[in-house]
Amino acid sequence: MDWERAIQAGIEFRTGPGNEILRIEPRALATFERYRQLRPTDPEAGGMLLASIETNFVRIARATEPETQDKRTRLSFRPALGPQQRTIDREFSAGLHFIGEWHTHPEPCPVPSQVDVCSMNDCFRLSKHQLAGLVMIIIGTERSMKGLWISIHTDDAYHRLVTSGPITPITPESSEG
Repeated sequence: MDWERAIQAGIEFRTGPGNEILRIEPRALATFERYRQLRPTDPEAGGMLLASIETNFVRIARATEPETQDKRTRLSFRPALGPQQRTIDREFSAGLHFIGEWHTHPEPCPVPSQVDVCSMNDCFRLSKHQLAGLVMIIIGTERSMKGLWISIHTDDAYHRLVTSGPITPITPESSEG
């Protein structure tokens, strides 16, 4: 599946050896596309990942957009925590859970910095949740799966999610057998 088709249909990953699936919906992927750092003057952007959670299936329905109060430079993004918490509270009452964060990097194939990794590990440790891990997505400048970093973070470790070969859509029904 090429990138254009992937962002129209959504992307799914197995998150471990079992049947656990992480799905990124087209609406969230469209947000990533809007903020990809393609021009030399584009600052980093980022936001939160909001998802519905079912048994063995997490569906990222929405990626929030940067807030006006966020601190954004070419090489850094620092979210304003007040607006983030208000969004988490509002979306939780609508059935969506905060499951992680996303941001851009001005490089083709993004790799998390030590600050990125420590920030997500701290977020996992300090957040009130019942999740096995929080998701971090970094969007690079390349418009392919190589331009997308996805990892699951705990308080002291992370695991990168990768695809090998073409993206094969996975549904909860097809993963049961």
